[in-house]
Amino acid sequence: MELHDAAATDDDTRVQQLLLGVSASVDEIDNEGRTALMCASMDGHSASIELLLSASASVDQADNQGRTALMYSSRNGHSASTEMLLGASASVDQADNQGWTALMCASVNGHSASIELLLGASASVDQANNHGTTALMCASLNGHSASTELLLSASASVDQADNQGRTALMCASRNGHSASTEMLLGASASVDQAENQGRTALMYASRNNHHIIEELLISWPLLAPLMEAVVLRNPIKVRALLHLGADPMHTVELPSGTQSAWSLAMNDPAWSWANKTCTETMQLVQSSLTWSQQSHSLYPPGFRRGVRYLLASRQANTLTGNHLCNLPEPLAMLIISHLPRNWHLLPQSEHRAVAAN
Repeated sequence: MELHDAAATDDDTRVQQLLLGVSASVDEIDNEGRTALMCASMDGHSASIELLLSASASVDQADNQGRTALMYSSRNGHSASTEMLLGASASVDQADNQGWTALMCASVNGHSASIELLLGASASVDQANNHGTTALMCASLNGHSASTELLLSASASVDQADNQGRTALMCASRNGHSASTEMLLGASASVDQAENQGRTALMYASRNNHHIIEELLISWPLLAPLMEAVVLRNPIKVRALLHLGADPMHTVELPSGTQSAWSLAMNDPAWSWANKTCTETMQLVQSSLTWSQQSHSLYPPGFRRGVRYLLASRQANTLTGNHLCNLPEPLAMLIISHLPRNWHLLPQSEHRAVAAN
């Protein structure tokens, strides 16, 4: 087993000597069925892996547990080694004796770089192991929110259930992982889905005294779309909703008290599970409360039409009956900045032509 020892310690000089000699078989196995390539991959020894692959080591050979070099590399987060093995055409969806794939191995330990590589190699995102567990469930169970986000962006089935009927949301809720729970809810995970014993995600959270998760699950169905986007810290969606006319000061009654998109963006301490702020989201919501030429796009369509009409009329001097048009421009702008978001100029017919511009 000298080749195994050299590969495990990344002694690439000795690996090369052994491969050039007659004493080493590149695919020789130890008592656990492991090859030198598996030993090198387990610890991410890239130089040894390169030598072994160049000596035609069997990249998909499995040990006594059915695990391959790719599974070992992925499980331990060695992204460089994972990339090398994938480059050598390692079978990305090969499963071990328990049905675990390399993607599940990377997901359970939150190795995002390896997950990206595996997904890029067309790994099956919804493949399940012998217990029905998917990569998304593995990531959610351990609260690996970055990995959860990657898998959701790869269209992982958010409500797929394991053999006991448990979903990723139940896994995250049971273990109190609020960030992962938020992401799953943002991906439209079913709050009311129950497992084989009738337990829901809320029941799991309550049973384990995860009060933050309880509040999140109870509150989520009550949130307006803008509030949801703020909680998910999604500035692109926040900007789009404000542009369409969403009201950042619209309030709803939640277990934590009266909340609005503004209070959530400002990270009101009462909203305990919004555990971090997003500066861009905060600035967008704050800007949407005071009109300026810079925040114009964050105001509702009716408000924008009215402002465009007023400014066009001032320039053309065609709206003589309106006091705003007779004021100096800085003062007119100041007055507009204090108008409520639901203001619009009536009648609509007067500025239909401007609205089209």
